[in-house]
Amino acid sequence: MTRDRFEKILQYFHCNDSTTNPARGDANHDKIHHVRPVFSIVQRRLVENYRPHKSVTIDEAMIPFRGRVSYRQYLPAKPCKFGVKVWQLADSSNRYVYQMEVYTGKQDTGREVGLASRVVWDLTRVLSGKSHHIYMDNYISSPQLYQDLLKDGLYACGTCRLNRKGWPDALHKNCLPKQKGASKLYQKENLVAACWYDNRQVNFLSTNSDPTVTVGVQRKQKDGTRAEIKAPEVVENYNKHMNGVDHGDQLRMQYSTTRRSKKFWKYLFRFLFDTAVACSFILMRESPNHQKKSKTGRVKEMCQLEFRQNLDKQLVGQHRQKKTT
Repeated sequence: MTRDRFEKILQYFHCNDSTTNPARGDANHDKIHHVRPVFSIVQRRLVENYRPHKSVTIDEAMIPFRGRVSYRQYLPAKPCKFGVKVWQLADSSNRYVYQMEVYTGKQDTGREVGLASRVVWDLTRVLSGKSHHIYMDNYISSPQLYQDLLKDGLYACGTCRLNRKGWPDALHKNCLPKQKGASKLYQKENLVAACWYDNRQVNFLSTNSDPTVTVGVQRKQKDGTRAEIKAPEVVENYNKHMNGVDHGDQLRMQYSTTRRSKKFWKYLFRFLFDTAVACSFILMRESPNHQKKSKTGRVKEMCQLEFRQNLDKQLVGQHRQKKTT
């Protein structure tokens, strides 16, 4: 199509009827009403077309945006510091996004209590009772949350902050000697709290690790050689499975369709589109019926660029239109 036609389509592009959204301040007001139908469809399809592996990750992704929106976040530790936060549950083995939740601010007029626990509980309802292993960072982890998940048939593992309610008092900030490989563990039923010293003290919570098992972790020395230091099993599990959401972000942003706009809902729409395409690419790569083989029988992996080019051709079909004079 011509440039002018494309820009005219963008000018009038909408995903929902804005007049059906209750006014701001109403209890039923939806802050992402503009893209709610698309969000619901993508969310439903992500669940219907895939069954995750044993280990999944819960973490936050950011949609870059510096414009005006009431629920914009500032996260200085992220590469993208300004934007809207999206909680995601992703498969740690292949980066498939299974569940999403856009953080739109407080849900009531008072202070929101237990945000992290509520987010984890909402995202894991589709996995309830299926014995999956949930990995998360210290912003989410708490002893009470892990115990609740265990009662619900889900195991958990992650780093934890020392000020969480229920954390053992004996595992304080200076409970370990400053020596690589030093560790100390406490156990209460199936819940294990562990402190391990690497370059600094790191604190872990787990309901899926054996406290009696010790593993070796490779670390680079100052002279360039690699040495193995002892660590509890929880350290190896966390390092292996935690980066599912971050790797999924890399896959989604590799060929991003994001364009500048003054309205945030268009950023969210493109985020959903890119997520759907990235997850479709993962499904194609996982499917044994869509593998390409060479003449010698070796499996040829399709890259995401080739997949997107084929997808574009399938969406456009045989449609061709000549420019009229």
